Amino acid sequence: MTSLSNFILISDALIEFNADICGETLSSSTVHSLEVHKEELRNLWLRVRPVYESSMSEVSRSDENAKVDIETLKARYQTAYQTYVSSISRICEQIELKRAISTASSAPVVQNSDIGLHSNVHLPPCDIEAFSGDYSSWPSFRDLFTALYVRNARLSSVEKLFHLNNKTRGEALEIVRKAPLTNEGFDVAWGALRARFENKRLLINTQLRILFSLENASVESSDSIKRLRSAINGVISALRLYDVDISSWDPVFVYHCSTRLSETTLSLWEHSLQDKREIPSWNELDSFLTSRFQTLETVSDFNRSLPSASSNDKPKNQAKSNIPKRVGSYQNSLAPPVCKLCPDERHTIRLCPRFISMNYSGRLSCIKKYKLCLNCFSKAHGVRDCKSAYNCGECQRRHNTLLHRDVPEPVQNAPPAEDPTVGDNTLQVQSCAATRINMVLLGTVVVNIVYNDEIFPARALIDSGSEASFISEKFFNQLRLPSKFASTKIFGLNGTTSAQSKRMCSLTIGSRFDAEVVIEATAIVIPHLTSALPTFGVERGIFSSLPDLRLADPEFYKTSHIDMLLGADLIPFIMLGGVRRNVCDSLIAQETVFGWILTGPVKLSPISSFNARVSFFNGASLDRQISRFWEVEDLPRHREMSPDDFICEENYKNTTRRDSSGRYIVSLPFREGFPHSLGLGHSRKLAVAQFLRSEKRLLGTPDASTKIRVVFNASSPTSNGRSLNDVLLSGPSLQLDLTLLLLQWRFFRYAFNCDIEKMYRQILVDNEHTRFHRIVFRDSPLNAIREYELKTVTFGVNCAPYLAIRTLLQLAEDVGEIYPIASHILRTCMYVDDVLAGAHDIEEAMEAQRQLIGALESAKFSLRKWTSNSATFLRNIPKEHL
Repeated sequence: MTSLSNFILISDALIEFNADICGETLSSSTVHSLEVHKEELRNLWLRVRPVYESSMSEVSRSDENAKVDIETLKARYQTAYQTYVSSISRICEQIELKRAISTASSAPVVQNSDIGLHSNVHLPPCDIEAFSGDYSSWPSFRDLFTALYVRNARLSSVEKLFHLNNKTRGEALEIVRKAPLTNEGFDVAWGALRARFENKRLLINTQLRILFSLENASVESSDSIKRLRSAINGVISALRLYDVDISSWDPVFVYHCSTRLSETTLSLWEHSLQDKREIPSWNELDSFLTSRFQTLETVSDFNRSLPSASSNDKPKNQAKSNIPKRVGSYQNSLAPPVCKLCPDERHTIRLCPRFISMNYSGRLSCIKKYKLCLNCFSKAHGVRDCKSAYNCGECQRRHNTLLHRDVPEPVQNAPPAEDPTVGDNTLQVQSCAATRINMVLLGTVVVNIVYNDEIFPARALIDSGSEASFISEKFFNQLRLPSKFASTKIFGLNGTTSAQSKRMCSLTIGSRFDAEVVIEATAIVIPHLTSALPTFGVERGIFSSLPDLRLADPEFYKTSHIDMLLGADLIPFIMLGGVRRNVCDSLIAQETVFGWILTGPVKLSPISSFNARVSFFNGASLDRQISRFWEVEDLPRHREMSPDDFICEENYKNTTRRDSSGRYIVSLPFREGFPHSLGLGHSRKLAVAQFLRSEKRLLGTPDASTKIRVVFNASSPTSNGRSLNDVLLSGPSLQLDLTLLLLQWRFFRYAFNCDIEKMYRQILVDNEHTRFHRIVFRDSPLNAIREYELKTVTFGVNCAPYLAIRTLLQLAEDVGEIYPIASHILRTCMYVDDVLAGAHDIEEAMEAQRQLIGALESAKFSLRKWTSNSATFLRNIPKEHL
């Protein structure tokens, strides 16, 4: 029998054991029989693991379909493991329960009337609802799960992790699933969950969002007042729980609540105030609202006790449903108004099916009949006083898109009507659907953004029509990514400028399923990517025939915000070869490194909300970028230093010194944890192989006339996968803006420029760190290869630019009293090693040159052409030190 067959039999036996034992048999068993079952279950599980490993090896060697079989085996193993954990947990709980009952039955009887009253009370088991990633519900879930599971001494760590898997959903479940189902995995999963949602600022922001988006209690009812009062008290309690000082917030709570009360209730509240000039407290308003809704409840109870009217007196339309109809609206926090055409329906006229089905003249007549604004359909003003920034989406005139003459009409040959008044504002307008609509799914994925050893989940849209990748400003600020100045215009359909950006950032994108998928990307930061996708959510049941695919976005059918847009620059690294057509009759499924994505139209029922057509096309024009390079209307923003930048700065200040000749000696800024938790492997074999390849190529072309430059490849990975640049901090950007330097330089009447020759080579590296600058070299193939250490700052190391420019700034500080003009030039007129300086007087210019030469020579920097012995730069390593 093969290992695969054996594994299937044993795993099936484990599942059958669980089905046989863990039913009614479990509760009726004795403690001794439960111990036998427990031992049998353990022995059965001990046979599963070795057979599983053997079957994995067997399948991987079998055929080309091994990948699919391996995934199936992994899923079967996880099912078997969860069955084992569940079964043994039940058996252990039954053993403890029966022993406790046995102990209680053998204990002496206590004659106490109070105990007798409660001895037969059986409380229901306490449990918690699943947590899906809502910040507002995190504190309750955290405390309840800690009380019921984390502090439960009877549960092992792996059992706690099993329960944590069962009590999480959505984003929270994705975080928990990343931890292995082991004893050690629980601490990892629980810590990751707390790190993700234990965000006091976001928790407070969530409460403030609830406070400032409360629904109006416009209907004079006890329920609306109770909801408003309860919501505000809930926010107050939560803010106090988060240690927010709200002792002086009473005016805010009172004013905000007052603006949401109906006119009658607000009048009664004002009448109840004794002194109209004093600021009332929230407790006063709270007491008033309590009394008010109690009064309304009493009145409502009296009304219900009165005899009901006869059936003949009922209005004709009373049989219709009075339940408010859910419509797609951006202002969904407001109470939907009553429709003019459908009094029993609660929706705006722009979303009314009867209004949409009218022809052009019918719509215009309806708007005029009810004296509504021709642009925004408001009753409060006319079109001349309309403050809305939106115009017709077809002609950009001052009327609603539904009143455009050329809008397709359901009724043919409709009579023409007068064109509404016009305007000149231009913005996008959402157009309404007519009868039956088709929603189009776009390819969305859930990815992991890795920064500072933390993982941030993000929802991204794959857009092959975009030349670049983009990130929303909100998500960018949430991650606090480092960025650089980049003035960019983004062009959309019809060649129009859809957005402008001033920043660009680099980030690492990973997969939720495969830890080996790492994509380095550059994204442009823009304020808003797109509206939530899909345009409106649909029921999951529509996709009942969806095949069993590992989806890149498990909740693709739910409307949600987009954090990133992955453009065509990343498509080659994202898309895989798998394609399935006619999925759910109209969709196409494509395989990516993040999972499968679904795109295509989805047929929906005729409950029309609005049909927002979403399309993407972004392009960054090269000639426009070059022209913008010379524009100085927007100066570069000051970049805030990151924690790593502060570490680099402190390292430079504490370790930099000068030798007897005046040269600066610097040390390399290693990352925190080096070399203990963040070490380097071996790299000599790789370096020798590269040297021999280069030597062979040069021997083949003996007449090459170009100079040979030492290239130190600090990004080459060592034997453990890490390179020198991986364990070094690059330091903050100290380089001045070239555009401003050139403009400043051209203002001088007398200008001069020069460069510091071999600037990096004039800065020494501390002897403790030169061992990280080793190279191999020999003059001739007849000689043995020898090792050398580079004694100076070397091109190719990521921190070299920072160390060089920072040393010039340090020199400017050190020579400030002796060479004040040179000190000013070093601080404000340097572009790396190039000097762009001058003066308005010839004598002043000559003095600047003299001071600059003297200041630089004091640190062994030279503005003149000179040569130096290579021994200045290299240290020969004795054999005993290798």
